[in-house]
Amino acid sequence: SKMVGIDRSVVVEFVDRGEFEFELRFSGDSLVFQVHTNAFLLPDGHSVLDSDYVKSNSNRAYFGLIHVYNFLSDSFRMRRLNDVGTLMSRFFINGEGHHFAEGLGPLNLPLMQAEVCADDLRIWLYRLMVTAMDFDLQAAPFQAVQEVSVLALEGIREELRQRTGKRLGFRPEGR
Repeated sequence: SKMVGIDRSVVVEFVDRGEFEFELRFSGDSLVFQVHTNAFLLPDGHSVLDSDYVKSNSNRAYFGLIHVYNFLSDSFRMRRLNDVGTLMSRFFINGEGHHFAEGLGPLNLPLMQAEVCADDLRIWLYRLMVTAMDFDLQAAPFQAVQEVSVLALEGIREELRQRTGKRLGFRPEGR
C-alpha cells in the first residue's frame, strides 16, 4: 500500500496495559501488542535457520517475540467477552537486534542484517494499521446462530455478547 496523506479525522489512541502489553485504537480497530518475556528457538525447517547469519552462530536463532492481535474496538468498549481477535503478525528480534516479522500479506518482513531501528518499526506499524483497516466484518453462517438458549438470549440482551470477528475481505473499487 502507498500512503496517500494524513486524514486528521482519524484518531489514534494509545492504551498502556502494563509492562508487556499495549493497545492502539483507530477507525474502530484495536491492535493489541503482547511482548513475551522468554526467548524462543525457531522451529526446525524455519527459513531463517538457513541464513548464513544464523548458521554462523546458533545463538542467533533465539528470538524475543511480540504478538499483534486485531480486535474490534467495540469488543472492549462494550465488554463483549466472546468476540474474537485475529493474530495479525509476530515480530521476532534476537539478542543482536536483528529481526523479522511473520504475518498476513504485507506483514511478512525478511530477516534484517542490521539492528532494529525506528524506521523498521514505523513501516511495520503502518502495515499493521492498513491491514487491520482492510479487514471486514463477516456475519456468522446462519446454521451457526439459528438456535439460542434462554440463558444465551438473556446474555445477549444484557451485555450484547454476540460473538463478532473480522476477516480479510473484498473491498469494492472506489471505496
